[in-house]
Amino acid sequence: MLNQGQGNQHLPEFLKKYEQYGALAVNWRLMGSDDHIQRPAGGALKNYISCFPEKEEKEKPMQRLVKSIVNTKYANGTYGNPHHFVLSDGAETVDVMGHVTDGPYNFDMHLKPIAVQHYLFKSLDDFQKKSLRGSGDLNKKPIQYFNLSKEATDTCPWGTEISQRLDVFARKTYDIILDEVT
Repeated sequence: MLNQGQGNQHLPEFLKKYEQYGALAVNWRLMGSDDHIQRPAGGALKNYISCFPEKEEKEKPMQRLVKSIVNTKYANGTYGNPHHFVLSDGAETVDVMGHVTDGPYNFDMHLKPIAVQHYLFKSLDDFQKKSLRGSGDLNKKPIQYFNLSKEATDTCPWGTEISQRLDVFARKTYDIILDEVT
């Protein structure tokens, strides 16, 4: 999610300043449940705007995990997870400030100007279903873990703004297709 002062910049344009690096480590921005019990209509971008504070307590570094945007000309594989990649000799992974990072965490967390909005909780019903099946790493979180969603006390409205733009784009695209068919 490009946010806070990025205007209408698109991701490829944003990434140009990092082309010389092997990868860009982008911190998670954990989103809360917004007290939804059941899944609301309209999707995650519209319905989940509560987020964890940018400055976290040291003993709860939940947003320190990163996702990497990898420059494929430097990629040599993974370490078995989607957070950290093996890069060719001399290539480095940096954060948005240009600081070299190593590993799946960036403890010098920066959530501006870009972050990966991570919808860890969503509604209670969604969380329970995900807990039964396990996450991507087959980790099953107990229901007590859902209580952490109460710590999402900030507001991150960028997903709502993008959702509105996507709705307009979808309506325009639908109208164009409909005109071509009729």
